[in-house]
Amino acid sequence: MRLAVFQSHPARADKAANLARLREVARASALAGADVLVCSELFLTRYNIGAETRRLAEPLDGPSVSEARGIARDSGCAIVLGYPELACGAVHNSAAMIGADGEVLANYRKINLFGDAERSLFVPGDRVPTVPYKGRRIALGICYDIELPEFGRLAAAEGADLLLVPTANMAPYWEVPTTMLRARALENRLTIAYVNLHGRDETYDYTGLSGVVGPDGLDLARAGRQSECLLIVDVAA
Repeated sequence: MRLAVFQSHPARADKAANLARLREVARASALAGADVLVCSELFLTRYNIGAETRRLAEPLDGPSVSEARGIARDSGCAIVLGYPELACGAVHNSAAMIGADGEVLANYRKINLFGDAERSLFVPGDRVPTVPYKGRRIALGICYDIELPEFGRLAAAEGADLLLVPTANMAPYWEVPTTMLRARALENRLTIAYVNLHGRDETYDYTGLSGVVGPDGLDLARAGRQSECLLIVDVAA
């Protein structure tokens, strides 16, 4: 399988702009032969937008995920999209995996919320879905999930061999994308793609360092700290 890992800094609270950028990057990923494009945490709206999160939240069958489904279908590349999901009046920090045919394959709601800000905005999920795709069994996680050993064990116990992790990791947690990511991969024999933000917003300095780590705990690819980057990485079955 070939992954496209898009380290970015999405536009603040501008779904139209971020979907337009997603379309461009999906086309580029498909031209590079990627099977799956993975974007950062809450890519649709950007991370850390406070109360605007609820205003911009949409259901899984809402217009933004529907547009992303069309982008996946048009490009022929599967997409993992982070977005604020509205479900039964609750808002979840979610990531949808959309197949290259435009069908939703999985929808993950972040279980381990980080800090008071996230806990005030989101309701945690309670399950880790896995899905077979292109010869792999894929699980989704989001950011802080990967810092907890139990999460990696749960994904592996559900049969996953590839974990895709949209992320918004910030300073001073510089060792999360490197030391912790490698540990989770090695201890669970998982390939993990960790897709972070770069740059600064009103509050945070994001660490970048998006990467893909093999089940031996070694880097297959690694982005830098301060720039947008599209990594194209082959991961063996």
